[in-house]
Amino acid sequence: MRVLKIVALSLVGLIVVGAVGAYFYFKKAFKPDPNYLELTEASGAVPIEWAKSKNSDIAAMYLPIQFPGVPDTFYLQFDTGAPSTLLYKKSMLAIRERYPDQVGFLDTTSITTEQTFLLGEMEVHSPRFKLYERGEKSIDWESGKKVKIGTLGADILDKKLTVMDFEKHRCFFGSQLPEFGQDLEFHELKFNLRKVLIPAEVAGKKRKLLHDSGTSGFDFITDKRNWKKLSKSGAEPEEAFKVRSWKKQLTAFNIASDQEIDFESMSIPLSQVTYIEGTSFLQRMGVRITGMGGMIGNQLFLGKVLILDCPNRKYALVEYNEP
Repeated sequence: MRVLKIVALSLVGLIVVGAVGAYFYFKKAFKPDPNYLELTEASGAVPIEWAKSKNSDIAAMYLPIQFPGVPDTFYLQFDTGAPSTLLYKKSMLAIRERYPDQVGFLDTTSITTEQTFLLGEMEVHSPRFKLYERGEKSIDWESGKKVKIGTLGADILDKKLTVMDFEKHRCFFGSQLPEFGQDLEFHELKFNLRKVLIPAEVAGKKRKLLHDSGTSGFDFITDKRNWKKLSKSGAEPEEAFKVRSWKKQLTAFNIASDQEIDFESMSIPLSQVTYIEGTSFLQRMGVRITGMGGMIGNQLFLGKVLILDCPNRKYALVEYNEP
């Protein structure tokens, strides 16, 4: 009997050690790269350009940028769910070929590149922008279409107070708030592993909600069990549709909801909830590591202003009361 107890305790010890080891292994795996961004003072107002899809008029959020000395305007998807800003390799090679004296060096062997661009009035520089091989089409310089060349990630949130004005469709990055004509009430948020986690209550349950502007066209993404709980009585799921997460195809399921998300300063009704099939094991582990209790996109905040002061770990959610 004594031997069995010793064996049982040893097994428990191994399980605990294994679990702790796995936790730190995956935490290290999700640790973002160093933040190499170098930013000047403030951007001023940067207009938001929305990309549409079959299922949403705000499927993706793009911000215009310019390279100094280059007449063309390019676009980065603003994705607070991406830990670091990156540039599409094929697009950057085409820009470099067209403007060799204005754009920093890179060639087909490059995995990073030193570049400087303007985001509104703010200069954004990094000695090591990652280059992502997306498989995009070559730039058609004569088409007049908007050219999307990368992702603006959460590394900018790490260094600047960020305003996403979904009423006037513009963003602002800086060290001080622009004038809103009203007092703002700030509340605590978590900013771990460059993930924005906003405390809230959903159907009376406290959660930490990941704000991911890369999932722009969704109100609230959750798991299948909570998706069913939060659905409106008698509602039928909409037709499933495909969404892309980087190079992976996932399947999204929407259903109508009559619940609401209660933030510190206001409650926002949910018109629909979503769950997504096809996520990877690493993505599911990321949910556990961060303590995320759901994901909120930009759709939820339409008509409002979301202010993320990640350097000071606080946020404000406001509505305009000016004419």
